[in-house]
Amino acid sequence: MSFAAAIEHPAPPASPPGRRRPSRAAMRLHQPEARLHGLGVFRVTRARGRLAHLLGRCLRLPTQADAVEAELLVERTADGARWARRFGDRWLITTQRFGDAGELVERFGPVELTFRLLGYGDWLVFLQVRAAIHVGPFRLPLPAWAAPHVAGRVRCSPVLDRLEARIRLRAPLFGELVRYGGSMVVQLEKRT
Repeated sequence: MSFAAAIEHPAPPASPPGRRRPSRAAMRLHQPEARLHGLGVFRVTRARGRLAHLLGRCLRLPTQADAVEAELLVERTADGARWARRFGDRWLITTQRFGDAGELVERFGPVELTFRLLGYGDWLVFLQVRAAIHVGPFRLPLPAWAAPHVAGRVRCSPVLDRLEARIRLRAPLFGELVRYGGSMVVQLEKRT
């Protein structure tokens, strides 16, 4: 989530009035020129209801912890990046790419979420605009009432050596499944 030369991606859409474009460092996080590796500590909060907890286990979401070791590995792929996040012993792996309209498209198994990236102060904010189920060549858009919803924000240091993140996942009928946040030290590992 081995790099060759940077692949050109469309720029994110212009920010609405009162907001600004995401910082250059935050955009480098999503368009890395090299393998990105981060280590830190995060707090994870899981749903309390039985059904929501069971769904979270089926999805292999991180388990609840006040302070869990977190790791991030982002690697360039042919059309975007592979993001591997580890919370304790649980891995959460997604792929990300930029769509034709400059929006960030993230896939977790068959679930595809599309985000508009906005800058708010030092934060890069993920505003979810669409969701779909994507299997093979078939893509089924999901109405808002039936779609999972991810809200997130990330803040990077100007030289991309530290990042802070806050992420929340909600599911229809179940409510919030997981919320996690924390900070980590990040390194860009150039290929030799």
